[in-house]
Amino acid sequence: QPQVDIGLHKIAALHSLSPTQFHRTALLETLKMSGTVEAGPPERAVKAFYAPLDAQSALGLEKARDEVERAVQAGNPTELDLQQYGLTDSDLESLKESILAVTGTLKTLNLFFNELTQMPAWIADLENLEELMAGCNPFESVSAVDFSKLKKLRILDVGFGETLKSIPDSVGDLASLEKLFVGNNKLQSLPSSVTKLSNLQELHAYGNNFKELPDSIGSLHSLRLLNVGRNQIQSLPESIGELRALESLFVYENTLSRLPASVTKLASLTAINVLNNFDMPMPPQDVYGGGPKAIAAYYARD
Repeated sequence: QPQVDIGLHKIAALHSLSPTQFHRTALLETLKMSGTVEAGPPERAVKAFYAPLDAQSALGLEKARDEVERAVQAGNPTELDLQQYGLTDSDLESLKESILAVTGTLKTLNLFFNELTQMPAWIADLENLEELMAGCNPFESVSAVDFSKLKKLRILDVGFGETLKSIPDSVGDLASLEKLFVGNNKLQSLPSSVTKLSNLQELHAYGNNFKELPDSIGSLHSLRLLNVGRNQIQSLPESIGELRALESLFVYENTLSRLPASVTKLASLTAINVLNNFDMPMPPQDVYGGGPKAIAAYYARD
């Protein structure tokens, strides 16, 4: 759930959470602890939420090595699950040769929720990779990777890191990419090369520092979901009306005052969220009851 309210009568339950369990709340946007001012969250849980998995760090690399070794011994592995091991950059580097040894068959690499700050260049040598799940890492950069080499990659997740400030232009060369997750970071913009992703169906880029979107975003003709909520976007490009497959448009919590007239051409639109753009008050009830297309048309009027 994006929001959870833990009242006073439930606060004791937090004391039973292990650091790993508390870390799994990373997808929450809001954690309310109403009525808990005196009790407060347990110190152990707070440290677990904000700090690396110290309790597991000594064993994390060993467990990751065991996981890779099992996969290699099993022969022709298609997936490596290395999530939540507390792996650092040097830890991952020490696994490099073992991971590259299964390049021929590896389709999914899960590095979710570790302590990685850099994505190593050799990731691009995993030429058969279809899914790269690396969300919830404190990435400072992923620019060392030449993403143009990952011709089969369908899903790329580098979201929920809170630290990443840019993504390289080579992401636009991911010809097979269907889903891109870059939300909850510190991105200043999306590279215009992203608009070359002709197979992209979902773009999750909420919770960044965008002030605008690429003018050519309308060229993403396969896009079904666009989520750029919680940015600083002042206006949307007119080309957005060319997103003929778009079903869900989420632009909540920006600084928009209206939508471009072209949104009335979004024939596939079934969901829209424009809440908390303070210059865009709620529409009349009859408009609201008319559904997403009526709402879009209302905010596109002169």
